[in-house]
Order: sequence, then structure tokens, then C-alpha cells
Amino acid sequence: SLAPGQVKDYRKLGNFFLVADGKGVYAVSSLCTHAGCSVHLAGTAFECPCHGSGYDLAGAVTQGPAKLPLKHFEVREPSPGGPLVVDLAKMVAPDARL
Repeated sequence: SLAPGQVKDYRKLGNFFLVADGKGVYAVSSLCTHAGCSVHLAGTAFECPCHGSGYDLAGAVTQGPAKLPLKHFEVREPSPGGPLVVDLAKMVAPDARL
């Protein structure tokens, strides 16, 4: 389980971050919407090292050249208390939480 404000890096397993906020847990893509470079966590934001785009932890653009937010993926808990499953084939709305 993640505490609000906590971020887990899953770029090596599937190009996403698992993030928790006051409303729950969500998965956000680690691929910049400008040119597809891998963003990294920089304090309480995501930054793209290629062209300088910035995103908040919810994936909203805070600095260009990116114009689109980071994609969000479905997060499920198949069995109560079990491991979370992120479905990279299912995009969800940015406000969707587990």
C-alpha cells in the first residue's frame, strides 16, 4: 500500500509510475507526450530530460514543449489485500483511482 504523496517507479517493468494521493492510487505513464522520452521523478513532479517538459504528479503539463498530459492506466486489486495489477492496454481518465 502507498501513502499519499508516495511514488513507485516501474519504468523497467512497464514504463509507468504508481502514485498515491488523497483520493487513492493511480498509474501514470512515464513516456513524455512530446517525443516519447522517459520522464523521471524530480521532487514532487516529473521531468523530461530530452526537451524540458514538466508534469505534476497527476500527469498534467506544467512546462512545455509537451501539450498533452501523461496517460493514465487502469489499476485493479484482483483479491483484497493482494498485489495491484496495472493494465497498460486500458487507458482511464486522469481522475480514476483505486
